[in-house]
Amino acid sequence: MSTEAGPLVDSYRRDAQQRLAAYRELAAKIEKLAVTARSADGSVEVTVGAGGAVSGLTLTEDALRHGAAGLADLIGATVRQAHAKLATRLARRARAYLGDRYDMVGVVSGRLPKVGRPGGGP
Repeated sequence: MSTEAGPLVDSYRRDAQQRLAAYRELAAKIEKLAVTARSADGSVEVTVGAGGAVSGLTLTEDALRHGAAGLADLIGATVRQAHAKLATRLARRARAYLGDRYDMVGVVSGRLPKVGRPGGGP
């Protein structure tokens, strides 16, 4: 083994430890992340946590005018909107730690459903 290998190995080890610390910091921040989305008319508000679970749902009195099926569609569309917002925010957080080596936002954005209308259509 060359005497030059020691400093190189130490450098790799330090880099790996720094990356691991950064990933742990990212995981801690992601764990606390929550986003809220509102329907276009403001009658439905949905909050989702980092795992995607719905942690809050608020309906205004105006939401009831949509009827049962319409309200169900509106809630579903708002949940999808919240999930898309969450995925984008997670990708941006990851990019802050991964740097420009990976286009996390581009990868995530290309796989998100359209959320403009109930049912996921544009």
